Amino acid sequence: MNFVISEKPDHVLVSGSGAFDARMARQGIDEAFALCEARGLNRILIDGREIATQVSVADRYELGAYLASQCRLPLRIAFLVSEAHVAFSKAVENTANNRGVPVITTASASEAWEWLGLPAP
Repeated sequence: MNFVISEKPDHVLVSGSGAFDARMARQGIDEAFALCEARGLNRILIDGREIATQVSVADRYELGAYLASQCRLPLRIAFLVSEAHVAFSKAVENTANNRGVPVITTASASEAWEWLGLPAP
């Protein structure tokens, strides 16, 4: 799995591609959180539409739990995923939300931008 983290004026963008790797996903989360903290940003868009493999429900649950356990800032996080991954991605959303971190998973870019309170590019 590859990921690129970009600082934008009003959010952090994480773009992932390739075969899912839980260790790399956690590393991407850690780096995005560190950048938010360093720059005073409070929104993250994670674009996972190019993740090539199915991610197991267990991995999605673990990712949501990890995200929530590491989040020390008042952040809003949107996961943009392919249509094929939306149903399973809700495990990430539900796990993080149940632990107090506002997360949405969607296949709609406009829904992700709106939920983050940002204008679409």
